[in-house]
Amino acid sequence: MAKSPTKHRAEWTKDIIADLKRMVKDRHPVKAIAKALARTEAAIRKKGFDLGLSFKRPSKAAKKAAPAKKAAPAKRTAKKSKRK
Repeated sequence: MAKSPTKHRAEWTKDIIADLKRMVKDRHPVKAIAKALARTEAAIRKKGFDLGLSFKRPSKAAKKAAPAKKAAPAKRTAKKSKRK
């Protein structure tokens, strides 16, 4: 007679879910979150999806453009051209 399947997964406690939400908010990579919570990356992504969390990171272009606001260039005075 075959044995009945057993559960091998760890339960998601309120503390672990709070840690997950904090780490996602702080924009930690999924790999780092999985290692810290001793879960697989797939488990982290699945639970995040179930909770409505987004793991998307800002693009490199958005990182460069958003934080650095440059001052407006100095106004130039119009030069008279010497055309003949």
